[in-house]
Amino acid sequence: MKYLYLPCLYLALSTACFSQTKMAPCVPSSQKTAVKPGPVNDIGNGYFEELEAARGMPDKVRHLNLQNAQLTEVPAFVSQLRNLEVLDLSNNRIGAFPENLRQLVSLRELYLNGNRIQEIPASVGDLAALQKLYVGDNPLKKISPAIGRLTGLTHLWLTSTDKDVVFQPAIWTLTNLENLKLMGLNISSVPESVRNMKRLKEFCVSNNRITTLPAGIFDIAGLEYLSFGKNRIKEIPEGLGHLVQLNYLGLYGNPIQSVPEGLYSLLALRWLAAWDTDLAPETKEKITKELPFANIAFTDTDVR
Repeated sequence: MKYLYLPCLYLALSTACFSQTKMAPCVPSSQKTAVKPGPVNDIGNGYFEELEAARGMPDKVRHLNLQNAQLTEVPAFVSQLRNLEVLDLSNNRIGAFPENLRQLVSLRELYLNGNRIQEIPASVGDLAALQKLYVGDNPLKKISPAIGRLTGLTHLWLTSTDKDVVFQPAIWTLTNLENLKLMGLNISSVPESVRNMKRLKEFCVSNNRITTLPAGIFDIAGLEYLSFGKNRIKEIPEGLGHLVQLNYLGLYGNPIQSVPEGLYSLLALRWLAAWDTDLAPETKEKITKELPFANIAFTDTDVR
């Protein structure tokens, strides 16, 4: 048995959820961010980790990293950083989505993972330049339809720890997305219009209530990462074989009893997570035989 290694190193500056060489299931960020020994500023490149230094040179600040700073709200002066492009507020105690960021016309990346945010308000739609939005591992209850105005988004990561969260379907209109992770959001279905997200390379809808997969997913030719673990899916459509660039496939935690023949044509597949399914022993044996180049996990004890 080959072991499936899951090193999902969480973002600090890189913003990537998944290692390029060893991809992992979607993992909440707050478990992965390391605490630095002290603030480091690179003023020449506009990178600041120290509030007072940023306050003293507001026009130089392009990247402000305030993760693990024990913040309960965003300091008011941050809204005056007119050249700010990247704001990382991960792993704090912020209780509300910062409304004062709408003045940041240059803001491209916003990280709010591991906070206490319950609502993404309508003001999110004012962040017109935003390309990456990460609000993972928060007790989200409500997401404003204004999120659909962020047509420039290429990366969106939303996960909720609140079981009563209401999903916002306007997200499916964001057709420029390349990386989309929607976990624990009470999603019951994925629309066929997902096929319009032609730029998607990574798509994760784990830990939801999805019962069927739309054929539209299999029209996204460039998809490299697909995870629908911990849902209620019983059958995988034959169209799976169309995803010839697929590198990682997460089936785990679904009552799947069989796999389509198209699975065996995925020559780029290197990681298959298939624990906690209803696959018969003979099916598992065939998968192992037909995919000798893939790292396969049929039980969570195969995960290292």
